[in-house]
Amino acid sequence: MNKELYKEYVSTHMANLYSKTALNDARMHFATWNSYFGKLLPNDKNAKILDAGCGTGDFLFWLKYVGFNKIRGVDISAEQILAGKRAGFSDIYEGDIFKELPKNINSYDTIFARDVLEHFGKNDAINFCKQAALSLVEDGSFIIQTTNAESLLWGKIRHGDFTHEQAFTESSIRQLLMIAGFKNVLVFPQRPIIRGIKSFFRYVIWMFFELFLRFYLVAETGSFRGILTQNLLVLAKR
Repeated sequence: MNKELYKEYVSTHMANLYSKTALNDARMHFATWNSYFGKLLPNDKNAKILDAGCGTGDFLFWLKYVGFNKIRGVDISAEQILAGKRAGFSDIYEGDIFKELPKNINSYDTIFARDVLEHFGKNDAINFCKQAALSLVEDGSFIIQTTNAESLLWGKIRHGDFTHEQAFTESSIRQLLMIAGFKNVLVFPQRPIIRGIKSFFRYVIWMFFELFLRFYLVAETGSFRGILTQNLLVLAKR
């Protein structure tokens, strides 16, 4: 991973996608995060949670909102950490995750890696996942969101950020995590979330489109099997 690319990550990339970093903007994502990640969170509110590649810290803001306080976010981009602190986000620190994880062996109950793995080459991806496994307590959870190469729109994410190195499929993400020492790996789609009338119609359109793609799959491969959303959601256990 080329650290030079992240020195001005906000001004060269994030600013082109999001107009600002603010607490109210983060709250708009709460319903989505509840739907995607809520069922994967520990039952114990005292669980120790790390957000690896935390960006500005908005996800940690949600974790605190739902009752977790032993939380920490680490990101290599000083610009993102500064933007997050200026917006009022807390528990975020500038740092190299490859140095952070070895200091915390058997320490975390849950580690999040949202939109992180696609930034690594293959060797770094293996090392990161191995270190995550070592940093988790027994039966700890490694929760990943990453680019799905089986999606028709995978290139939009994979090539939408110059710092991205690769994309994954359900098969390849399982392969990576098993190499890293995880025994139980579950992979889920990230379909649109219904939050109102507009998102309801998005969801309905998506479901019809997904059905069409599954007929294409069975014609091509003889199987309906496959995850077709832009992102994969992964839960891995030690």
